[in-house]
Amino acid sequence: MVSLPIDVFVGLVTHPRTRFPESRTQEGLAASVSRALNNRGLRTEVSVLDEDTISSHDLDTSAAAIRESIKAELDIELRWREYLSGRPPSPALRLVMRGRRIKRNFALTSKRRNALAARMLTRLANIEAAHLTLMEQAVQSEARWTLILEDDAIAADPKLFTEQLGQLLDLIRHSPSTPAMMNLSESFSLDQLGITHLLTSQTSEKFNHPWNISASTRHVTNTVCAVLYDREFLTELLSTMQAISMEPVVPIDFKINEALMQAKDKLPGVTWVCSPAPLQQASGVPRATTKFVS
Repeated sequence: MVSLPIDVFVGLVTHPRTRFPESRTQEGLAASVSRALNNRGLRTEVSVLDEDTISSHDLDTSAAAIRESIKAELDIELRWREYLSGRPPSPALRLVMRGRRIKRNFALTSKRRNALAARMLTRLANIEAAHLTLMEQAVQSEARWTLILEDDAIAADPKLFTEQLGQLLDLIRHSPSTPAMMNLSESFSLDQLGITHLLTSQTSEKFNHPWNISASTRHVTNTVCAVLYDREFLTELLSTMQAISMEPVVPIDFKINEALMQAKDKLPGVTWVCSPAPLQQASGVPRATTKFVS
């Protein structure tokens, strides 16, 4: 018997100690999205990753490794600013980044803070491993679309969100204008991200989608707690991410940004950005991923 192709792969990143245990239940967003899409005639597959696969013994969590991770994260952010603006970072921005690095390294002089940073490094590595595993599963499923959610992605009205996502997928299935990647959540304004100069509104009478959507001339991210990927795009993105070492460990947002920069000439299509986004990051914005305009 030949199985029918999957239209949408839905992946959920969570862990045993999550503050959002309801995310992995039948009432959680991932399961709700799957049911709503199934009701529209779209075939879905859901995968929930709720176990840590990396322990502190699998990583170098020494003070030196933590400092290397801080350096790598800030280096990616500096190059990301150049990628977005199309020009080298200003001397003022370089000084700001250097100051941030010194401040964060100084905070590691306490043994307690070092231990906390080591635990955070392990948590970040597990988040990255979960995203990669879900991407691999999605590519193997050959699903047309992949929606990867983190457990802190929330909708003010979950039922409305699932209905509107279904409407959007119906529209773009029959439209020549489709996103390669679509940011469905936000933790920063477009001004804070520094991407307004890259955006063009996708609103039109012919394409009456449910959200305020703009297309970016470069692939961009806001927060990756809710992202919709096209199959071809995800396949290329995954290939690039697999070639990047996990260490030094950086937040998954930065790792994906690094992959976007490395593969910018290979990745197809355009990114769509929703603002205001239909989903929010309930855990707030980690200090490690704070953005600012140069």
